Amino acid sequence: MYTIKLPCPVSANQRLIKSKTGILINSAKYRDWHNLALFQIKNQFPKIETLTGHIKLSVEVHFKDKRRRDIDNIVKGLQDVLTEAEFFIDDCQIDELFVKRAEIDKDKKGYVIVFIDEI
Repeated sequence: MYTIKLPCPVSANQRLIKSKTGILINSAKYRDWHNLALFQIKNQFPKIETLTGHIKLSVEVHFKDKRRRDIDNIVKGLQDVLTEAEFFIDDCQIDELFVKRAEIDKDKKGYVIVFIDEI
């Protein structure tokens, strides 16, 4: 089982933008979060044993303030960064997904605690 603390992911509503040619691309805000999350993962887990079976993914979301937000809007970006970090091969391995809104971050930055387990 892995337990990871990461900055709160960018919402799906802010993830994609249209390029000048009309193609959807990842926003600069998302790319910055993605790079920071990968850096923090590598610092927390220098060696990751990739899980190859079915996965249970649980996420505690600690937002930076009390504004209304859909908690499911952060899941896809989180799955993508965890896949790129090689915790699992593909996010299609996730058979159980649990997302919980937790208390507000006292430091007003926002973070998630992710629990990854093979089932």
